[in-house]
Amino acid sequence: MIDNVDLIKPLLQFEEEGDFITVLVLKRKKDFIEEYAKHQSVRTIKSYTFYAIKDLEERYEEIKMLCEVFKARGYINFNTRNDKNVALKMIAKLVSNIESGNNRSKYVYDSVIGEMPSKQKRWVIDVDKEELQHIEFIRKTINDIEPEGDKIITAIPTLNGVHLITKPFRLDTFKTLCGNNNFNVDVQKNNPTLLYIPDSLIEDK
Repeated sequence: MIDNVDLIKPLLQFEEEGDFITVLVLKRKKDFIEEYAKHQSVRTIKSYTFYAIKDLEERYEEIKMLCEVFKARGYINFNTRNDKNVALKMIAKLVSNIESGNNRSKYVYDSVIGEMPSKQKRWVIDVDKEELQHIEFIRKTINDIEPEGDKIITAIPTLNGVHLITKPFRLDTFKTLCGNNNFNVDVQKNNPTLLYIPDSLIEDK
């Protein structure tokens, strides 16, 4: 299994009332058994909202159990949102939807959470196994470009590589340097990172 909870807990910051992080138990298309292969690319088994580290700790065994039973992956968005900001954005989105003739509100919350900028600016740099040979170059490049200083916060293992968690940097410069060296690294500004993969899923690979 891959269990990253101890690497991730130091990233969690709850600075004011209403701050929260989200955890998703997801079954990705690549992990579906054959008869489900033509269905949606990602199936959400369960989503969680946590307002403190202890809340995550109290539900963590349940999260791992769901991952094991469903052969799913646990993902966490460690950058916090705030209830008040989410509520205000939901009101605006609902009004906009109604004005445009869309009266469905079932997925508004999930949509708002996905679109909202986080309170902390920390990026996920997805380095797949094909690019792992360049990991030291990637680290050095990120730290050498603007702004000055060490921008690598931590590294989160994934099934096929690693997620580098970083502070923001000059993305245009980084992409140019990657292109000049003939490799591609995905930079995700608002995406979750891997929390947990069960033995049952790894054994099938």
